[in-house]
Amino acid sequence: MRYLFPLMAITVVFYGLVSLPFDGAMERGGVAISIGFLMLSSYFMGGIAEKAKLPRITGYLACGILFGPHLLGLVDSETVVEMRFIDGLALTFIALAAGGELKIPGLKERIKVIALNILFQVTAIFFGCVVILFFLGPIYGVIPPNNISIAVTAGLVTASVMASLSPSTMMAVISETRAAGPFTESIMGITVAMDVVVLILFTLSVTFGGLFVNPGGDLNSNIVFILVFEIVGNIGVGALLGIGLINYIKYVNRDLSVILLLFALLITSLAQFFSEYLTGIWGFNIVIEPLLIAITAGFVVENLSPKGDELLKTIDESSLPIYVIFFAVAGASLDLKIVSNVWALTLIIMGYRLFALFTGSLAAGRILKEPKIESRWMGISYTAQAGVSIGLAVKLGAIFPDWGVPVASLILSVVTLNQIVGPVFLKLALERVGETKKRGKNPLHYRKNRGKIEVTG
Repeated sequence: MRYLFPLMAITVVFYGLVSLPFDGAMERGGVAISIGFLMLSSYFMGGIAEKAKLPRITGYLACGILFGPHLLGLVDSETVVEMRFIDGLALTFIALAAGGELKIPGLKERIKVIALNILFQVTAIFFGCVVILFFLGPIYGVIPPNNISIAVTAGLVTASVMASLSPSTMMAVISETRAAGPFTESIMGITVAMDVVVLILFTLSVTFGGLFVNPGGDLNSNIVFILVFEIVGNIGVGALLGIGLINYIKYVNRDLSVILLLFALLITSLAQFFSEYLTGIWGFNIVIEPLLIAITAGFVVENLSPKGDELLKTIDESSLPIYVIFFAVAGASLDLKIVSNVWALTLIIMGYRLFALFTGSLAAGRILKEPKIESRWMGISYTAQAGVSIGLAVKLGAIFPDWGVPVASLILSVVTLNQIVGPVFLKLALERVGETKKRGKNPLHYRKNRGKIEVTG
C-alpha cells in the first residue's frame, strides 16, 4: 500500500492532464510532464517490484510498458520518441560508472575467466544463430527462401547482436543489490569487454555479409583501418577526457554530480556530431561510440588516480533518477506486438542464446577450475540486452532495407524479452553465489574492505 496508493494517485492526475483540455498545456510541456510522470510512477512501481523480491528496474520497465504507447497509451509514441535523448545521456552516465568499476588488479586476477567466457559464448552463439536462421528463417518468413547467401549473412549479423550484453542493466542491479566479489568483478568485466567485441563482430559481419549477398560488390579495403581508427580513437578520446576529470576532481571538486551529467551530455552530443562529420569527409561510415569513450574515461579515473572512489560515490548517489527514467523510457519503447508477430522463432533464439551463455560459462569455469556455483550461475547473468542491441538492430534494417527489416524486427523481439527477464535472472544469480549486500550503500565499502568482506545489510 505504501507504493500502490501514490502510484494510483499520480496515474489519475496524469490521466486528467492528458484527457482534459487545458489550452494546450500538454502540447507546450508534454514531454517534461510525461518525464515527470514516468519518474514518479516508475519509482513507486519499482518499490512494488522490490516488495515482490524482484529487481527495482523490473518495476521501472514494467511501468514504461504499462503506460507506454503499446498498452494503456498514457504516454504516446511521439512523446516516447522525443524522450529518446535520455537514452544517450543515461547510457553514457552509466558507462562512466561501469568503467570506474574496472580495477586493474581485479582484472588481472580474472583475465583468463573474462577471455575464455567471451570466446566460448561468442562461438556458441554464432554457430547456433547461423544454423537457426539458415533452416528456420525461411520457414517463418523472416528471410527469403532458397537464398543461402542471405540466410548465412542474416545468421552472422543476428549472432553478433545476440552476443551483446547490457552494462546498464548490470550496473543497475549490482548497485541495487550492493553486490561485490570475484563473481561480480568477472561478470562486469565480461559485460564491458563484450560490447567492444560485439561492435567489431557486427562491423565484420555486415561488411563481409554484404559482399556475400552482393558478389559483384567491392570489399571495403579500408575495413581494417576503420576498425582500428574507431577503437583506438574512442579509447584515446576517453583517456583524455578521463585525465580532464581527474584534474577537475583534484583542483575544483565542486558540484561533481552536475559536472558528470554535463560530461555525459558532452560525450553524447560530440560523438554524434563527429560521427556524421567524419563520415561526410571520408565517405565511409565512422562510428564514434560514446559508451566506449565513457567506459575508458571511468577506467582512467579509477586506475590512474586516487579519485576513483570519489567518482563512483558521486555517481552512486546520483544514479537513482537516471536508472528510473532510463529504464522507464526503455520499457515504453518496447513493442510487444513485434514479439507476437514472430513469437515462435523469438522463443527459439532466446532459448538457444540462454543455452549458449550457460554452456559457454560452464565450460570456461570447468577448464579454469572456478567455483562450481559461479560457473552454474554466470551464464544467466548475461541475459539482459538493451541500448547497444537495439541500436545495432536498427542499423541492420537501414543497411539492408530489403531483407534486413524483418530480421531486425526478429532481433528486437528477442531483445525485448531478454530485457524483461534479464534483471530477474541477474539478481537471482548474485543472490545464489552469495555476493549481494557485500558493500555499503556506495562503492567505497567494498573497496576499503577487500580481502575481509563484511556483510552490511
